[in-house]
Amino acid sequence: MLKYIGILCVVLGVIGIFLPLLPTTPFLLLALFFFARSSEKYKARLLSDRHLKPYLEPYINGNVKMPQHAKVKTLVLMWAMMVVSMFLIENLYVSLLLVVIACAVSVHILMIGRAKKTARKIFRNNNKTYLKK
Repeated sequence: MLKYIGILCVVLGVIGIFLPLLPTTPFLLLALFFFARSSEKYKARLLSDRHLKPYLEPYINGNVKMPQHAKVKTLVLMWAMMVVSMFLIENLYVSLLLVVIACAVSVHILMIGRAKKTARKIFRNNNKTYLKK
């Protein structure tokens, strides 16, 4: 089951490369999380993909940083624009989709800078080759 959720996250992440509405990196990180718990084969494939690896590598190596004030400003502006969009659209399903996307992006922004600890847990034992550049 987790493997299929991971595949769905990869599909959404790839769509997000071309469609600005969907965030790419949070979906790929979520897919990596699910693959790490369900399928070594899919995890290795995701981490070795030449197109998707650049999105994941900074998080795995712990090189991503964002100041606290920038996180707050980003989240406030994003949620304000989401609320405005929901009122303008007036479609329940689109509004729910916007909330789901905004929640995923919020988690992603809040987790920036914490990826090194998470990466150590996911990639401890025999997966050290994925951490190299």
